[in-house]
Amino acid sequence: MPIHGVSAEHIAPQGGGTAFEPQRTANFVLQLVKEGFFGDNIVELTIHQVPFPVPTTEVLKVPYGNEERKVPGRTTFADLDIVVTDYVDKDIVGEFERWRRDVYDPLSGKVGLAKDIKGVGYIKLLEPDGSTCRQWKLIGVWPSKFDPGQVSMERPDIHRCTLTLTVDRVVYNQK
Repeated sequence: MPIHGVSAEHIAPQGGGTAFEPQRTANFVLQLVKEGFFGDNIVELTIHQVPFPVPTTEVLKVPYGNEERKVPGRTTFADLDIVVTDYVDKDIVGEFERWRRDVYDPLSGKVGLAKDIKGVGYIKLLEPDGSTCRQWKLIGVWPSKFDPGQVSMERPDIHRCTLTLTVDRVVYNQK
């Protein structure tokens, strides 16, 4: 039997108490920390959307007799395709192109060292009052792909770019 019956009085009630306050999807920030980049919180202010990190753990099979047992193997994290809004007065495309150039320089053909290209990121969900309620720390984050988007005469819109971030590890922390 449901605890509250058919009433929704426990969801976002007046007067507080123990309640269920819904998380809003637009209440978030993505912060990227990389030495020499992203002055004035340039990334935090331009994010249009970002997916949550998705871990996948490889399943190892141990055969024995007529059966097998499954145990966890390596864990990896899916790449994150973040979509950012471009602005005229801030060189968003230039910031991401510079970071990508540290990963691979098309003029020299050089690939950057991990210690020089990797940074740290944070996906923070915010409560309606702006305080942080949940946070994912992205460790060893670097841009594996940058798509500067497209422009169109047929459908005027706000210009957006997509940056694919590759992540080594993710740590979830609740406030």
